[in-house]
Amino acid sequence: WNEKADVDNVVAGCYSALQNDGVRKRMMIWGEARTENVMAGQGINNDINLSNILKENITAMNSYTTWEGFYDVINRCNTVLKYAPGVAEKDPAYTQGDLDATIAEVTALRSLCYFYLIRTFRDVPYTTVAFTDDDMKMDIPASPFNAVLDSLINSLESVKAMDVRRYPTTDPLYQTGRITQDAIYAMLCEMYLWKKDYQNCIRYADMVIES
Repeated sequence: WNEKADVDNVVAGCYSALQNDGVRKRMMIWGEARTENVMAGQGINNDINLSNILKENITAMNSYTTWEGFYDVINRCNTVLKYAPGVAEKDPAYTQGDLDATIAEVTALRSLCYFYLIRTFRDVPYTTVAFTDDDMKMDIPASPFNAVLDSLINSLESVKAMDVRRYPTTDPLYQTGRITQDAIYAMLCEMYLWKKDYQNCIRYADMVIES
C-alpha cells in the first residue's frame, strides 16, 4: 500500500472476487432462477441442489445457501477503504479525486453484495470493518434487514457524487465493466423501491434514463 498502482490492483481484486463462480452463480440462482422466467432444463438432475431450489425444497444443507464468496468481496472492499487513504498521503500521483473515486467504487461494490444478501436471507451479519488479522473476532451477529438497507442507502448517498461519471474511451473494457455514477443511481433506485419510497425510486430511475 505505497502507491496508486497498489490500490488499483486491489480494486481489480474486488472485481475478480465478484466474478468467482460461487458469487456469479448465486446472483443468478438467488434472483432470476427463483422466478417464473427460468425453468429446469434436461441436465437439472446433474445439480440436485439447484433442482431442489426450483422445487422450493431448500434446507441449510443446500450448497447454494452459503455466502462466503460475497463476504470475500465485502472484506476486500473494506480493506481498500481502510488502506487507500494512507496511499494518498504517500503518493502524489494518487490525488484526492482518485481517492474519492476509489471510495465510491468499492463502497458501491460492497453495497451490491450486501443487497444480494439481504434480499436472499433478510437479516445478515453487517460490518464495514476490514478483517486483516487472524486474531480479529469475526462472529458478528445478524443485523435486521431494514437496518442494513438503510445503511446501504445512506452510504451510497454519501458517495454518489464522488464516483467516475464516464471512463475514457481509451479504456473500452471499463465502459461496461466498472461501477460508475449511473450504476450507483441504478442501485439506489432499486433500494428505494424495496423501501417503498417510490418518489426517490422514480427520481433515480429518471436520472439513469436521462443519462
